Amino acid sequence: MIEMSRLTRGDVIQVLSMKHGNHFHRFWTESIVLQSGDPLIIANKDVVVLESGERELIFPNLSICYFSKRDWFNIVLIFDQQDRLEQYYCNMASPYQLDIQRRVISYIDYDLDLIIDPRFNYRWVDEDEFIKNQQMYHYPISIIEEVNKARLQLEQRVRLQEEPFTPTFATEWYHQYLSLKK
Repeated sequence: MIEMSRLTRGDVIQVLSMKHGNHFHRFWTESIVLQSGDPLIIANKDVVVLESGERELIFPNLSICYFSKRDWFNIVLIFDQQDRLEQYYCNMASPYQLDIQRRVISYIDYDLDLIIDPRFNYRWVDEDEFIKNQQMYHYPISIIEEVNKARLQLEQRVRLQEEPFTPTFATEWYHQYLSLKK
């Protein structure tokens, strides 16, 4: 494991999402580091994303991403065209890893997603995909337990409005992003 102190604010990195068993899922071509360390906070705007099957998409607008070395989820704050927070998109995923030489962070996506609106109403999606992939990718019991534990932790963070679900988090990091783009 490489120390995060080697990434600094303003560095450009890429993000690699895999499925269990090292199956390619998605690749974000360019993100900017807003905060190194734990949590790692990055941002991208109108970023090119490569998907399995060689599809190439552009994820529109600004996204601010929250990654942890400990938590089994990552959180993407998605902004609309007027740069207002539209939703939080939370992926159940392994803690991230960093390849400092390649400037890539990576994680394993474990299917379940929690979508939260700015008023903190939330709903789970892709539960059927999680069940299907448990069998297809032979998830160990330990992985299923970590995902289920993280699911409860994430719901609690939302209910208690803990970081990054605080009233000021989105605004603060939006302004941090703007300060780097000047």
